[in-house]
Amino acid sequence: MPNVQLTPNGRLAQEPSVAFNLLDGTIVAAAIDFTTGPPLTAVYRSDNGGASFTQQILPLPAGYVGAESHSVSYGFPNLFVIACHVFTADGLSGTIATYVSRDNGNTFDPPVIAQRGYGTFVNNVEVSVEFDTSQVSSYTGNIYLCYTHQYNPDFFGGSVMFFQRSQDGGITWDTPVVLTPGSNQITRGEITVSITGVIYVGYIVTNPVNQYQVIVSFNGGTSFSSSLPVSSVVPVPSPLPVVGFGFNVLPTANIAIDRSTSPNQGTLYAVWQDNRAGYADVLLARSVDGGLSWTAPQSVTGASAGAQHFFPAIDVSPVTGVIKIVYYTNQITASLLDVFVAESSDGGNTFTNLRITDSSFNPNGISPVPVVTIGNFIDVTIVPNNGFFAVWTDALSGFQQIYGSNGM
Repeated sequence: MPNVQLTPNGRLAQEPSVAFNLLDGTIVAAAIDFTTGPPLTAVYRSDNGGASFTQQILPLPAGYVGAESHSVSYGFPNLFVIACHVFTADGLSGTIATYVSRDNGNTFDPPVIAQRGYGTFVNNVEVSVEFDTSQVSSYTGNIYLCYTHQYNPDFFGGSVMFFQRSQDGGITWDTPVVLTPGSNQITRGEITVSITGVIYVGYIVTNPVNQYQVIVSFNGGTSFSSSLPVSSVVPVPSPLPVVGFGFNVLPTANIAIDRSTSPNQGTLYAVWQDNRAGYADVLLARSVDGGLSWTAPQSVTGASAGAQHFFPAIDVSPVTGVIKIVYYTNQITASLLDVFVAESSDGGNTFTNLRITDSSFNPNGISPVPVVTIGNFIDVTIVPNNGFFAVWTDALSGFQQIYGSNGM
């Protein structure tokens, strides 16, 4: 299927996230919309398999002027939740807000504050949200958040990973659980939930060491294990060492679990961008024992050495266990970007890679100077049995807009 533009003409947007209704095929995506100046929450909905999308802008909570870092997730039977970071006029007081749709993405409840920020002392950012759609669990229907909780960010403070849950469909949020030591620095994490409701949170520590770690809950988020090391991480340069590239490339952790009835059921997949080969590459490690041990990292891109591959996102088919990982790459033309998908049908042992962008694009669009950001992530959702829908920020029109591709 040809690429589809989710944003109407004239829209400026970044950082898309996407989810799929497993029962009827509705696709809901969310992203930052800069059309009127300040970043707002845009929602895109498709009921025709991603051929076209409608758009709506969600209202900000009272007292806030902007929103970013959107994450969207699907819950049975016709629920969608969007989480984001909202901020005040001075750009401070980073707060986590959520919106829930109870009619399949047509409308959303007013925003609910999950965790408030306070000036330059508490800044909550980089949120990820996950509905529990486990099939063999008493926790099905819970909503889980993880986010970076920065303290004293303007006074050389630190950052920790916070976790929160809602047990009433997003109406209220429980008290946060602190997952990481206060002496650490961490970056945007991600949540995945097993078929039996076990919660895994993946994140990358950037100080005192650079390491991918996972933490586990067996009781619906009431308590968590100690951190489990996945792999060392070699940070990717930001910006990348490519002529004409000036955008930020921040480290993010991506994690998914096989919830199918395939032989790989329960296998955990940790994915991240890494510079250990001397260029940005997408690496994957696997665990078959609930995160206690992990395979050595392997590249999923299969590209020639020297090209840059970054901003991976992963999902796993809940029917067959097929893995899909999307990522940006400049492997076709050094100064231009494309989006590729790496696919594995053997539990991550081997991958095939396909280009999903119709045309390579200049990340700077028509800007005469390198842009400082193209957003900090892209996303993919599985369309059972083995299809997918991917979303990314594209500047083919000259301006940053959200594009998608249906790989059904």
